[in-house]
Amino acid sequence: MGIGVLAIKLDSKKTTLKNRMNISMRLTLLSIIYLLSWNINAQPTEKRLRSLEQKGRWTTDSVYKKNSYLQLEASWIETLLNPGGSFGIGMPLQETIFFKNTKDGVRKTWEKTSSVVFATGFYNDPNLHSALNIHFFYKQKKESERGWFTYAFYGIGTTRTYLSGNTYSVSYQGVVTKVKHAGYWYFSPSLSVGSGYNLRSKYHLPIDLQIGIGIQSLMPYANSLLLRPRIELGVCYDLSFISLPYNRKIKTKNEDEK
Repeated sequence: MGIGVLAIKLDSKKTTLKNRMNISMRLTLLSIIYLLSWNINAQPTEKRLRSLEQKGRWTTDSVYKKNSYLQLEASWIETLLNPGGSFGIGMPLQETIFFKNTKDGVRKTWEKTSSVVFATGFYNDPNLHSALNIHFFYKQKKESERGWFTYAFYGIGTTRTYLSGNTYSVSYQGVVTKVKHAGYWYFSPSLSVGSGYNLRSKYHLPIDLQIGIGIQSLMPYANSLLLRPRIELGVCYDLSFISLPYNRKIKTKNEDEK
């Protein structure tokens, strides 16, 4: 038996579904613009690079354009024992390769990459609601020369919930009607961190396997904030037929440099 919800609508005080959607979309758009501008401003300028080199830190050997593939990203999500999933497209922004020469003559190598991911997803909580998500993620990844990596997803987006059970509205004339697809729009920032393995390094397969934990928020939720922790199992696959240019940097450092 479903959960019954009675909603009495007063036109003078109600926040309409359309208004909530507009507010959620605007917050999402403003957050995306801010993240993109922050990423551009965070890139080291020539003056900053010269300053680092003068201090004996990382030396930038070269900066050049390189083509990389779009990535399909898919995840299975468990949210408090309630299933969900996510599917998206990743686009590369920048890659920095680090070479560190040790005193023993060993060269250590790792790389850091950043990308943006546009994703849609869902989850189902039978006792509360089902939800559809539209998210924009800024992804940072650090990978060793052996193929193991750690990552972080910083997400902003919007969520449309669908209430469990039946929802009814009562007019001023006392007429009761059933509300179809009852639910709300929410602004929905999220954060995920985890680790994984790049199958290209050993098996020459264009696939990343990853596992992580995350948290998604819905706001404002009943004049408050709803936090949903989750576990994510994901896979990334390179689309070899679609490539885009991005910046690649090579940096080196000797171990005796401070």
